[in-house]
Amino acid sequence: MKLLSYTSRIQLRYFMILFGIFSILFYVVLNWNVLRNVDEVLHNRKINLLAYLEANPEAPFQGDNPISNIPKKKAIVPIISAASRCGAIISNL
Repeated sequence: MKLLSYTSRIQLRYFMILFGIFSILFYVVLNWNVLRNVDEVLHNRKINLLAYLEANPEAPFQGDNPISNIPKKKAIVPIISAASRCGAIISNL
């Protein structure tokens, strides 16, 4: 007993070919749009940074750098006390 007739196999092949073509097309268009958007964001950040540096030429040499977009967070709970608290929770169980 055959699982698929000859016509069904041909239709399945056509479907897989069309699905592959549309998948590749979708990937290319999406990738192009994402890269274009990232380039625009980076260009805007560069323009804003250059304008900020023209207004504040000493900014890169300050201790607390306002240009950096990486937040400096201090630990709320020290590691040792967090570990001892975890141990206390386990011992209470």
